[in-house]
Amino acid sequence: MGCDQGSTVVSCEQVRQSVHRVFAVGVLIGTLVCGASSMAELLPEPPAPTPAPENDEAMAMAEMSLALAEVAVAHARAEKALWTTAFDALQQARASRRRGDVAATLEATARARELCELSIGQLAYPPEKQ
Repeated sequence: MGCDQGSTVVSCEQVRQSVHRVFAVGVLIGTLVCGASSMAELLPEPPAPTPAPENDEAMAMAEMSLALAEVAVAHARAEKALWTTAFDALQQARASRRRGDVAATLEATARARELCELSIGQLAYPPEKQ
């Protein structure tokens, strides 16, 4: 029962056409899938939704804590005792405040103030003797 027999229900030409259609559909689907994934990579990510402030009192406390950290960093800088980790903590606090993350702002400002106090306190000790 080969393709060259005229008595078969499906002719060789019909089989060939069916194979071509299946192949064409497969190529089309593959192109669409690959194109969709590459298009998704090209599109920019949507911005993260800005979280609503937890409440006015907590936000005010975060603002006050950030202001105190700014003063502490300025003081440590004036004393020429500012540590880079203290400045990094202040930068993290600023970023957290912009995101509206009160807890992270309070945590980062507390760390910045603590590091500034330690860096200024370190000035009271004599340098290491060689």
